[in-house]
Amino acid sequence: MTTPTASGTAPALHPSHDAPFMKACRREPVPFTPIWLMRQAGRYMKEYRDVRSRMSMLELCKTPDAVSEVTCFARRRIGADAAILFADLLLVVEPLGLTLTFEAGEGPVIDPPVRDGAAVDRLREVDPEELAYVYAAVRATRRDLEPDIPLLGFAGAPFTVASYLVEGRGTRHFAHTKRLMYGDEGAWNGPSRTTNANSTDDRTAPTPAATTMLRHCATSRPSRKRFGAADPMVRAPTRIPIAVPRLSRHPPAAILIPGG
Repeated sequence: MTTPTASGTAPALHPSHDAPFMKACRREPVPFTPIWLMRQAGRYMKEYRDVRSRMSMLELCKTPDAVSEVTCFARRRIGADAAILFADLLLVVEPLGLTLTFEAGEGPVIDPPVRDGAAVDRLREVDPEELAYVYAAVRATRRDLEPDIPLLGFAGAPFTVASYLVEGRGTRHFAHTKRLMYGDEGAWNGPSRTTNANSTDDRTAPTPAATTMLRHCATSRPSRKRFGAADPMVRAPTRIPIAVPRLSRHPPAAILIPGG
């Protein structure tokens, strides 16, 4: 479906609109099962390692031409039916007023962690301009990508991002997260609402090059292995709706919001 322009006529559809991946998203018949991989660009590729040898993870995410290079090359190398923008779901951390680093062997590290109500109150409202490099990366990638190949963006589900904010890094046990959830529900709802709002806000999601989007309602269900089968949070799964508005006034891509 397209949205009429001011003149009352519908804008022309982008070449990627009828790509097999986009047809599959609309549940239309396809000649084959379209395939895409979440981590198309990664350390398994020498070309990616060459780029990373010149810049850090954050520098790469903030360099639009480099993002386009690794995104497009990976898609072509494996022959996927859609490209996924090279980015990180924690890029929203810095606009919140926190420090984000990627340490070898450790992954993302957030400082200071958000573990009480006072820390929640100190979180800033995200200014979309602080994520302008994401928008520029989308435009650069769409420019360099084959016109008939859909471009996917992504955002972290609220539980995923909020738990990173609370833990300060990746974890298998979520000890600080559970302590905040069970001990101060009001404080826990703060980062959860903040990350939910920033994931669904059309100003901060990576959508300035998107016209064709996949609306998705993510369900965040902490695993029994990590939380324990007797944990009340596992017995009562947390359903977190994520809705991304359709922005047909922009150039083309698909947006997929995975749960986490």
